[in-house]
Order: sequence, then structure tokens, then C-alpha cells
Amino acid sequence: TSFSFDALQRIKPRPYNAEEMPVRVVDIDDPSLEKLGQWPWPRTLMADLIERLTKAGAVVIAFDGMLAEPDRTSPSAVAEQIPSVAADPVLKERLSGLPDNDKILADTIKRSPMVLGFTPTNKETSRLPPRPSGTPALSGNDPRPVLEPWNGAITNLEVLDKAAIGLGSITTEFGRDNTIRGVPLFFRIKDMLYPSLAAETLRIAQPEMRNRSYIIKTASGSGERDFGAGVDFVVVRIGQIEALTDRVGNLLLYDSGPKPERFIPAADVLSPDFDPQRVADMVVFIGSTAAGL
Repeated sequence: TSFSFDALQRIKPRPYNAEEMPVRVVDIDDPSLEKLGQWPWPRTLMADLIERLTKAGAVVIAFDGMLAEPDRTSPSAVAEQIPSVAADPVLKERLSGLPDNDKILADTIKRSPMVLGFTPTNKETSRLPPRPSGTPALSGNDPRPVLEPWNGAITNLEVLDKAAIGLGSITTEFGRDNTIRGVPLFFRIKDMLYPSLAAETLRIAQPEMRNRSYIIKTASGSGERDFGAGVDFVVVRIGQIEALTDRVGNLLLYDSGPKPERFIPAADVLSPDFDPQRVADMVVFIGSTAAGL
């Protein structure tokens, strides 16, 4: 039961050793916002952050957020927004000719091991969901019948999605009591399977997997049966990692609790004296603990 599951996690949380666990969260926290400005940051600043992490040797960088709208601080956007500039043809032309912030970010993403997110939705959307990186191989029957289908997805700007090496869903499934006990590894959008941000990040973190896809093992493929159908998830194989799942493909969490040493303020990464060893050979998620974000 949920009560027993939660009680066991509190009694004996997962052991955590920062030196042995190669995952860090670059946190867009309140002090970083105070130092670097309110959110959303200019895409040029995001590009600087990603470039710093790439040069420091991060194995993969995943952004746990959305960049769905054009940057309002791009020179061409500023030229339209400020009346005095818009009324000056010469100044407007000069600003419009400067590099676009979203293009600068896209160029940085192309040079980085970058995974971006998308959000499945049942609302009407003009954007098609991003294509999955590869069709998962199946060991057993097709598991799509056990997944609730979504109609589409809210995506990032197309120029950013095309630049990323991987794409995964940032949606999280909550229990009835608003508690997260597992991480979905796959989502069904219309009739296609898409990985979660966590699954896609783990795939890209293994260089030999960047041109390969997942293996999904269902009940029939493991010799088990589920009401004669054998469509339940049993195992998801991501390169060298085998993840045991529940019937709908959730990896149950064994929680360590909050660990401050797992987090690095984004402002630290952008400071001149940042030690690259703090993220070298690490899996890095860019996220936020700031109030309101």
C-alpha cells in the first residue's frame, strides 16, 4: 500500500554519497535570480550556462523546463517593443540585423550533449509532438494499450528542439494524494511511444546509446501473463541499465531525501572562479527551486 511504501522510505531512506552518485542539479534558485536577474533569462545567458557546463565536462545536460516562446530580449523583438526604436527606421534595421538570441542558444545546444523537454497535453495545440529519438524495440507484446494516450504536446521552439541530441517528457505522474512515488519512463502520444526526460537523459549519458534506442520488455516477453494479454511493462533496458517497472512503466522511487550537496546554484556555474570539477563527468539537470518557478 502507499502507506507502507512511504513508511519504509522514512524508516530507511536510500543511502546517498555525493562522490559516488554522478548526478547534479544546477539550480536556478532565488539567490541566482537575485544576482543574474528575473526569469525568464535571456537565451544568451542560458547559452552561457550550457556552454560552461559543456566545457567543464558534463556528460549530458538536461533542461527540466520549457522554452516554448521566442526570447523577448532578442534585438529584433526589442526593435518592435520599444516605440522610439520602432519609429526609427535606421536603428530598427540595425537591431533587427543583430544575431537572434534563440539562434545563439540553438547553436550552443548543437555543440552540447543537450536533452530538452516537452509536455504532453490533451489541449488543442498547433505544434506536433517532437519525434521520438528511436522506436523502442519490444520483447513481448505492444505495451501501448496500458498507457493513457495524450493528444499532443507543448514543445520548445522548433529551432531549439532540432538542435538537441535528445528529447523527453517532463510530465510527472502524481498519486491521488499528490505524492510522487514513481517516475514514468514512457508516455503515449497518439499512437507513438515517447521517453521521459529521465529515460532520455540516461540514454544520452551512454555515448554508445546515442544512435540506439530502448528495449521494452512486457509480461509476455518475460514468460509472465497479464490476463492473457501480456502487455504490462516489466523491464525497460537503457543500454547497460535495466530498470524494473510497475505495469505502466513507472520506475518506483527509493528516495534519499533532500541532499544539499546534489545542488549547484546556477550563479556559481556562471561565476569566473567556478571549479569545473564540480560537474566533470556528471549527469547534469538544469532546474529550479525558486519560489514561483
